[in-house]
Amino acid sequence: VERNLPYDGKTFILKNDINMNGAALGQISRFAGTIDGAGFKIYNYTINSFKNNVAAFIGENNGTITDITFAGDVNVDLKATTNTDYIVAGVVGKNGENAKMNNVVASGNVNVKSTGLQAFVNVDVAGIAGQNAGIMDGCDVATGATINATFTFDLANVTFNVGGITADVADND
Repeated sequence: VERNLPYDGKTFILKNDINMNGAALGQISRFAGTIDGAGFKIYNYTINSFKNNVAAFIGENNGTITDITFAGDVNVDLKATTNTDYIVAGVVGKNGENAKMNNVVASGNVNVKSTGLQAFVNVDVAGIAGQNAGIMDGCDVATGATINATFTFDLANVTFNVGGITADVADND
């Protein structure tokens, strides 16, 4: 799977669990197709870096993700700059306005540590979706999954949103 393609209109159906054998993965930047997990899971992987200020399995979802468990870890160090937003999530950084996530489970760990945040920084940290403007139905963070966020900052005006399912819900009115 190439990480920079949006996969517009493509459908992926899992036929069994996918063991990533401890691989350190880069995120899929944008996804606009369908992932039908058929009750299976993708597991044993780690996301260790940010891309476009997002650390997640999928940076931005504008498609449909359904009936799947993501059992990998997100472990990042945040070196923030002033006037910047950051997202750290177990599955999707941003769940777009037309996106759908149904019966998605996160069972890995999300760990973010910062040293020296600057002013006017927003950080969203969540088990499934850092930001949600779409539909999330039947999604869950499994028992035993953890979210650890440790922040040290130099200046004020820093906002942290931390949530199990999602950290920030968009107002679509």
